[in-house]
Amino acid sequence: MKNTFKLLVLVQIAILTSCKKSTIRDSSTKNAIAADTAAKAAGDIPAHKYGIIIKSKQFKINGIECYWEHTDTLTKEGSMDLIKLRDYKTNRVLIYDTECCLKYGFDFYSPDNFKDVNFDGFEDFLIRSYGSMAAFETTYVFLFDNKTKRFVSSNLSGNGIEIDAINRKLITTSFDKDSEKAESYYFDKLGKVKYTEIVTVTTEYLDTIPVEYRTYEKIINGKVVQTKKDSIITSEK
Repeated sequence: MKNTFKLLVLVQIAILTSCKKSTIRDSSTKNAIAADTAAKAAGDIPAHKYGIIIKSKQFKINGIECYWEHTDTLTKEGSMDLIKLRDYKTNRVLIYDTECCLKYGFDFYSPDNFKDVNFDGFEDFLIRSYGSMAAFETTYVFLFDNKTKRFVSSNLSGNGIEIDAINRKLITTSFDKDSEKAESYYFDKLGKVKYTEIVTVTTEYLDTIPVEYRTYEKIINGKVVQTKKDSIITSEK
């Protein structure tokens, strides 16, 4: 009788031990499944979908309270800096088309950001895009439109820009391997272009001798009204 009782006790212990092991195994499996699910969910979240947004301090330009918003975001093409000027009160964007890859970043408080380039009494916006060499670097000009209270992209861009306030003139320069061009825009008191002077210097080679051609053009209302070509300048090297 005692032997039978001992046998029943041993069988019960074996059953309990087996159940305990099964419970431990099931718990471990559930934890593993939970971990895999969490990892899969984390992998489904796009990395860097939204970049870091940096806002400048509030400042006033052309009588408008505004601030800069700078976002460094990641696109399919790579990293891109998005720069927006916003109205502080309405959050309205005041400058469009300023998506630039800026090699040296953007200085919120640089005095060179705003200048009156067309002499109408309102500050315009200038931004420089840097390239691998000087020929690929451009200063873009956005003129302030007092009616819409926004800065609008213009055709006054160039590799270099010089403002002549005395003569109400803006000079833009551009160049490539064989030519250099200087465009001088003369403005009236309302900020409209009265006329444009373009001087182009082109270099060609006759055998090994460089020959320079200097061409002058005067343009009024989109029409060339005067053209002049200087005598050829030659030099041997």
